[in-house]
Amino acid sequence: MNKWSIPKLLTIGSLHLGINAGFSFVAIIIPLFLVGFTKSKTTIGVVMSLGSLIGMIVFPFASWYSDRIWTPIGKRKPFILLGIVIATLSLVLCGHSLNFIVVIICLVGIWVGINLASGPIRPLLSDVVPVEQKGKAFGFFHFWAAVATVLIGMVGGPLYGVQKSYAFYLAAFLLVVTGITTFTIKEPFLIRNDKDKILEKTSLKIKIRSYIIGLFQERKSMKIIFLLFLLTISMGLFFPFFPLFLKEILKLPDSRIPMLMVIPALIGLPVSIIYGVLVDKIKIKKLLYFSLTVQTLVVFGFCYVRNVDQVIILAVIGSVVGGTLVILSTLFSKVIPASRRGAFWAFNNIAWNMGWIIGAPLGGIIVDSMGYRVNFLICSVVMLFSILSIKFLEVS
Repeated sequence: MNKWSIPKLLTIGSLHLGINAGFSFVAIIIPLFLVGFTKSKTTIGVVMSLGSLIGMIVFPFASWYSDRIWTPIGKRKPFILLGIVIATLSLVLCGHSLNFIVVIICLVGIWVGINLASGPIRPLLSDVVPVEQKGKAFGFFHFWAAVATVLIGMVGGPLYGVQKSYAFYLAAFLLVVTGITTFTIKEPFLIRNDKDKILEKTSLKIKIRSYIIGLFQERKSMKIIFLLFLLTISMGLFFPFFPLFLKEILKLPDSRIPMLMVIPALIGLPVSIIYGVLVDKIKIKKLLYFSLTVQTLVVFGFCYVRNVDQVIILAVIGSVVGGTLVILSTLFSKVIPASRRGAFWAFNNIAWNMGWIIGAPLGGIIVDSMGYRVNFLICSVVMLFSILSIKFLEVS
């Protein structure tokens, strides 16, 4: 396979722009939006965990089933485009909702849409990009994710302060842009091996059982999935409540909070590309140890911050050593068999969402009973266990 040019790698990576705009919008704006309907942090944590519960169903379905079909426009693209349509319509409706039940229904639509679109994107990238350039491709992939987060925070935040629905329009627009970009990607027709052809003729129950057994037999991949599971528990503990910490403890206005939260993404723009290059050249475990250790210390530092300046300093430090997801995405791309990429990303997403389902409600309970700072302390302890698990990764 011929090497791709930088513009082509940028284009394939930009598929993450709209999708991550949806995820970033939910993480940054929605907690502030929900405070207008309920003051209970436990309730907010439970509502936020609904997205992970939906992700456990929709993302694996789209990822796994995109391995098994072929349409005139490809096998991954139909899921991406349908998901974008659902998420876009749900965002527009949610921005005008005044009833808590209607808001929850709209959030369900947003989560269904972005998970349906997100499921096949990484397998699609793995399908089309040359092996020796996967690190760079995932670097650009997360570069565009950072761009989306910056736009949601730096543009969406002020828009939210002017008129809440304007921020929802921004996220919807970025999804539409990604939908247009999706049409430019030409999918390769991958030839299935004999085992896959036999599996095609069997029942759905046997297919699922065969895939699950195959997943657990891939020991290297399961160890990566376990590491991600620990990381997402910490994310569930931290991210839904950090904007509320800024609002209630540091007394920041709603319009400034999203802008502050995107500092990591803003600095992460060049960092993600740098890690994309480094991960093809340097031992992955060393990069993981370095990145996760510093990020754990940063989260621990939030237990003691007293003003916005301290928050900014910690955010900058954590951003400079970011790149964990670039490293893990590249590692997954290299160890997963081509015929099962969708299935592995599906199972990975189950573990990812299980972490959020545990972390977000637990974080709400901790905040309601013991406060934000204790919650950050517990989050840093969970991250410490993820660092210890790096030792058991098998990396060739």
